[in-house]
Amino acid sequence: MNIDDIKLTPEEQEIEDSIEEWVPASREAREHLRRIAQRSKKNEAISIRMSSFDLSRIKEMATEQGMPYQTLINVLVHKYVTNQMYERDEVLKTLCSPPAEASAESANLPILNTVG
Repeated sequence: MNIDDIKLTPEEQEIEDSIEEWVPASREAREHLRRIAQRSKKNEAISIRMSSFDLSRIKEMATEQGMPYQTLINVLVHKYVTNQMYERDEVLKTLCSPPAEASAESANLPILNTVG
């Protein structure tokens, strides 16, 4: 196969056309990215106790999302610790209207309901 016979996508062609403009990352930047990647790979197994109702509901929700329930728990914990989870009342205040509750839920926003 001749290299001229290869058909590139527009995105690939853009990369090919701009390759001369690319600058290698510094040693410090590469090391910083390596450390970030290394930390993100380190998962630690834990054991937790939770109510049967909560676990059952999490399993149902995970099935609806097409993922294992452990993954859903991991996503929820990550969103919580990275401040990506919002309290329902704050979301509703922001959206400012009664139909907003339905909009927030239909948009699959990760909402923390602090009222039990």
